[in-house]
Formats: sequence, structure tokens, C-alpha cells
Amino acid sequence: MISTVTKNKIHFVYEILERKTKTNARDGGETSLPIDLMPSRSLRVAVIGAGAAALVVARELRREGHAPVVFERTDGVGGIWVYDADASASADPLGSRPSNLYASLRTNLPRECMGFLDFPFAAAAAAGPDDDPRRFPGHAEVLRYLRDFARRFDLHGLVRFETEVVRVTREAAASWRVRYSSKLAGSEQCEAEEVFDAVVVCNGHYSQPHLADIPGMDAWPGEQLHSNSYRVPDPFHGQVSTMSAWIRPAAQAFL
Repeated sequence: MISTVTKNKIHFVYEILERKTKTNARDGGETSLPIDLMPSRSLRVAVIGAGAAALVVARELRREGHAPVVFERTDGVGGIWVYDADASASADPLGSRPSNLYASLRTNLPRECMGFLDFPFAAAAAAGPDDDPRRFPGHAEVLRYLRDFARRFDLHGLVRFETEVVRVTREAAASWRVRYSSKLAGSEQCEAEEVFDAVVVCNGHYSQPHLADIPGMDAWPGEQLHSNSYRVPDPFHGQVSTMSAWIRPAAQAFL
């Protein structure tokens, strides 16, 4: 688990984002800051995660003269939008998996509201297996957009893939010590530490599922599956009729 990072310790990030200048939306070009808005010194910033929030934070930090280092525990960008078809770990909903998406998931916001200001979330020009022209696209289309964003602004060079942050501690009055575990050749892991001027935590509030304590759940005779492990409906085909014989008397007893 990553230790809690006090909000006021990374408040400078929000100040940076608030004073950014407009970018040419037509060609996506980088815009230099006026002299009076340039940072007094370049800060080395650890960004935890490589999802949507982390990618845009890394871009803005670099654009304003800082040196971000992005830590991502998986082998690619996209964060929660990376679909993992394997739900074999259903017995352990807290098990480490890239995301908790299910196969048919679509966004509940139109693409026009999800894109970054200078990089619109437009439908793909050519229809492919991951292209979804609908205004409320599927998760594969969102992932395509984030990967395109990372390529357009050359962000992959900032990311340390297969590197998980395991601890963040205050080092001094103006620095943070970040301990991380990196995957080496094969399955060998190597832990190391580095000191940064600031830390931005972008691992997402959906990274750990909530386990509900429901009265009577121990008496349920069927399979219990956390939504974090649900992927496709096929395994549940035909189970409604088989469970109805248990549901009715149980509901009557409860009432």
C-alpha cells in the first residue's frame, strides 16, 4: 500500500496547472510559458500511475520545465482502461489485476466531454476491432485514445513500466523518498529508492475494490462474485430458474 500523501504537499501541482498557457488546438503544438510564469527551478516529480490523470499531469509538468518520472506497475499506459479478460482470480477480489472492466462496458459520458482540450476525443477514421464511433464509446476506444495521446506527446519515455511504488515517505522539508519494485529479466524483482521534490498520486480511487458485508450472504447457495471480477455473462446463463426456488422462500422468511 502507498502511504497517504498530504494534499497540501503537492499543492504546487495545481498552481502549475492553473497558470498554464493556451496551446494551439489545431496542430497540438507545445507552447512555451512567458518568462514571468516559468518555474524558478526545475522540480523532479514522481507521478504514480500511467492512466488518464497521470498522462496529462506528466505532460503539463514537462511542458512547464519540470522533470516528471512516471511509475507504472503494468507494461503499458491506460490505467483502469486496460481490459483484462482473465477473471480466474474471482475467489480473491483483492487480487492484483490491471483493472476491473467488464467486456461490454461503455462510458456514461459522451466522448466530447472526456477529451483533453487540445487533443479532442474523436472517433477513429478507420473502423477496426477497437474502434467505436458511438458518442458513448466502449472501453477499448477510450484506451485507444489514451495511447494515441501518449504517442502524440511522446510520453512513453517518461514512464518506468513494470515498476510498482510500494512506499512514499517524507524525506526533508522539501523532498520525498519513493521506494519502488521493478521487474527485471524473467520474474526477478528489484527494490530501490529515489528522492523527488514532489509526488503526484494518480493510482485511482477504483484500484482497490470495496468488500460489502451483507447480512445473510453466507446462506446464499450460489456463486458469489465481486463486480471487480466480472467480465462476461456467459457463465451465468440459465441460473435464474435454478436459483428461484431458493430466493422465494428466503424472501418470504425475511418479510
